[in-house]
Amino acid sequence: MRVIVNVGVGFWYAKGSMRLNDSLINVGYKGKRQIYSGFYPNQCPKHEANNYGFKAYGIRDAVEAGGTSILWCDSSIYAVKSPEPIFDIIDSQGYYFIDNGNNCAQTATDKCLTNFGITRDEAEKIPESTTCVFGFSMLHEKGKAFYEKFIYHESIGSFNGGRTHRDEDSTDKRFWFSRHDQTVASLIAGTTSMNNLNKYGDHVMYYSDNSGRTTNKITDSVCLINHGHVK
Repeated sequence: MRVIVNVGVGFWYAKGSMRLNDSLINVGYKGKRQIYSGFYPNQCPKHEANNYGFKAYGIRDAVEAGGTSILWCDSSIYAVKSPEPIFDIIDSQGYYFIDNGNNCAQTATDKCLTNFGITRDEAEKIPESTTCVFGFSMLHEKGKAFYEKFIYHESIGSFNGGRTHRDEDSTDKRFWFSRHDQTVASLIAGTTSMNNLNKYGDHVMYYSDNSGRTTNKITDSVCLINHGHVK
């Protein structure tokens, strides 16, 4: 079963969740939509207590409900075509990630690296993937391993850290700030040989800036647009 998962709580995020839900209906997506608009998944701590832990809880609910191909979408995402091509990649190779051009040494806290048992030098060789859109298959060994490790690292606090630089997270000069679930997902992918990464513009793209000005042309392969701050 193919499932798109989203959690949107506070600010404009709940509106973004509903925009995502409506857009999936409009483009004829036939899979399941597991959308938490304005509320957290069952027993999920608030974002302030465990940064972006709601992603793990929403994803776990989808898997426990029988989902086999899981695609997470942030509240900044909406569909312009059915995302079936992304699910096809998930089903064929076991995962779907988008390279964002950075590396994990720049966003992994010292605690996160310790939890993974790797050094910052090793993390510097691991590309960071965006987690506005990512997916995995429970029917593939790599996808199942990703799921189990993602849930585990949320439970031990690997997601947590400051969104701006804090010395308590790391004093290493390569470290910028924490990217929470994004860094964890990237480290899992990089340490389990999930190396076939997609690029922005393949299936997901930024379309306009925060003023609404068009900055890119939507190509035929694009299914999902990343644009937040829903009014």
